[in-house]
Amino acid sequence: MLTLGQNEEACVSALLEFLEGEGLPGHGLTIDEILASSNDQLERDHQFIQWVFPNRQPSRFNWSAPVLTEAEIEGICQSGVAAVYLRRALARMRKFYSETDAWMAPKDHNHLRITRILEAAALLLGIDEARRFLHFVEERVSNGETPVS
Repeated sequence: MLTLGQNEEACVSALLEFLEGEGLPGHGLTIDEILASSNDQLERDHQFIQWVFPNRQPSRFNWSAPVLTEAEIEGICQSGVAAVYLRRALARMRKFYSETDAWMAPKDHNHLRITRILEAAALLLGIDEARRFLHFVEERVSNGETPVS
């Protein structure tokens, strides 16, 4: 039987392996496969975002999504490989939001994704990374006529 420490370590290992390009999340794609997805695939897939951008908040939509513990945060923050993948993921989502417009509407599910991205970036990469992504989003929506929540 696992002790709490071993169980926590197993959770850290599974999420860290995924964020280092070695493991699979609950729906069976590697982070490389997710980052190579088309914009249409990213729009339709409602499970990847919680794995690629984990945070402390449980997902209301994906019960198998990780909820970060302090041990996981520490493990991810210490991994240079995970940082590279997280920055690649930020760049991919920046490209997605640059090339698509459907999210620039009131109450779109992508607004929750953006919030999750910002929280994960601040927590795992630092506040400056999160601010750069927020600045990009603000610039992108400043040209739109529809408010983004």
